Amino acid sequence: MPFEIDNSDAYLRWREHKLKHSITNADELLVEIKNPLAISISERAELLARCQRSNMAVYASHVEMDEHMRQQFAAQLGLTHLDANWLAGEQGITRITVCKNEGQRQSYIPYTDRAIKWHTDGYYNPPDRRIHGMLLHCGARRR
Repeated sequence: MPFEIDNSDAYLRWREHKLKHSITNADELLVEIKNPLAISISERAELLARCQRSNMAVYASHVEMDEHMRQQFAAQLGLTHLDANWLAGEQGITRITVCKNEGQRQSYIPYTDRAIKWHTDGYYNPPDRRIHGMLLHCGARRR
């Protein structure tokens, strides 16, 4: 339901619809993915439906994925243009982890163990580099 930001009636209708249909139970956001390199039509539809309703989906897979596999997974969902920021790796993927002795990274909360508050990414980007979607992947911890 697109709306003009200056049209408060349209915005209020959109907002009411979004709130009425959004997912409120975190468990309902979860989609099991059998093979992240070849997601099924139904898995993709489930992920996109959750994003449509609640602006996010949570996926789980028992397949351990490296950066290349995560990039292939994201591409199947239309996430193909990476924002290769200056702290990203060679593939344009930014690894968010505690970096205690890595110079400037220590200045940024995603690379520390400090709490992160609500924020947005890419708001400082020019219009042709807006962030329209992102994939956040949490891998299993190895002991």
